[in-house]
Amino acid sequence: PDCVPCSERARRLGVPRPNNSEWIDGLAECVYGPAIGFRCGQDNCSACPSLPSNAQWTDIAPTLAPRCNYECYPGFFGADLSGQNLGVCVRCSELLSSVLPLETRPALPVMAKWLDNVTVCNGDQWACLAGYNRSAVSRFCCPASIPNSHPSPGTQPCQVVCNEGFWWDVPTTSCRACPAKPDLADWAAGNCTFLPKLGYRCEGYTCAACPANVNNSHWVRRQNEDCVFSCDAKYFGHPTYNRTCVRCSVFQEEMIPAQYRATKPAHSLWDDATTVCIASSWVCETGYTQSTKDAYCCPNQVPNSTPDPDGSGKCPVSCDLGYYWRDDVAACAPCASKPGDSVWLPACAWECDASAGFFGEEAVCVLGGCCFRCLAYRDRLADETGVTPALPPNALYTN
Repeated sequence: PDCVPCSERARRLGVPRPNNSEWIDGLAECVYGPAIGFRCGQDNCSACPSLPSNAQWTDIAPTLAPRCNYECYPGFFGADLSGQNLGVCVRCSELLSSVLPLETRPALPVMAKWLDNVTVCNGDQWACLAGYNRSAVSRFCCPASIPNSHPSPGTQPCQVVCNEGFWWDVPTTSCRACPAKPDLADWAAGNCTFLPKLGYRCEGYTCAACPANVNNSHWVRRQNEDCVFSCDAKYFGHPTYNRTCVRCSVFQEEMIPAQYRATKPAHSLWDDATTVCIASSWVCETGYTQSTKDAYCCPNQVPNSTPDPDGSGKCPVSCDLGYYWRDDVAACAPCASKPGDSVWLPACAWECDASAGFFGEEAVCVLGGCCFRCLAYRDRLADETGVTPALPPNALYTN
């Protein structure tokens, strides 16, 4: 016998089947299932729920299961925002504006419309009407041109700030003119906010001049305060010393109470060109240079000295032999006298001039002398100590 598909065998044998059904080829048994759009029971096949407009069945292959699944045509949608099937296939704009339950409908910005030419339908599928642009920082449609404003990146909703004298009106998405301000006031940041001009104060819309400020000062703007002034650059005093603005030298020497005044080094003067007047605001007089090691003024010319930039003193010099440094006069002063027949050493020390044949010690200055020829030195040493130095046999001291 021939081996034929189920559908062919049923045709040849005239096997009956219910309306709205079809034979299924490829199974182990020759049975029938529902036609597309139907479902079959024991002996009959009934229609699936009606197919929505703008939809098509999707169960193309014959099967024993009901063939009731469908899908919307491209550009049509039938599920809510959580993916639940609503049994319709409509354009995205209709779904979002009228099909979804009212409490789940996304808000459409003013001057915007829902889009229909989309592949996904959700609350972000909108575009602004002609003459408006979608904001990059807010769910908002901004006019393509906003007169009386200037750019302000990040500012919501349209990344602009109204110019002074204008305020942002949300319903009209525009910058509208403020009421007139007083003549003696200036516009400030914020909608229709004004501040008195420097040197004036305002009560409501009435503005008047402040009491006069002092010499060497200028008016300043301070939050929530009017009639505030500050000393000009290089002048000091106010507000610590009320209504006084003077140079640094006057401030340090006259304004500060005596018990609190700073002491500056000798040969220095207060710096009247400084913008900060503190205890270290001094400069050396002409002919002096500030020490790199201390608060001190070093003479540019130091007699009886040699340069010594790496020395340990306050000034970069070393005093010549026979001189020593005096901080109080900033100079190399002469040492006290030394014995005759001696030479100077550093720091006002001395020693007998051995190169000329003289000997002695500072501790052995006796009988009016300190440096002697060799023979006399030994005699004086014996006089001082009471002990005559021993000599080898047949020897004597010479000069």
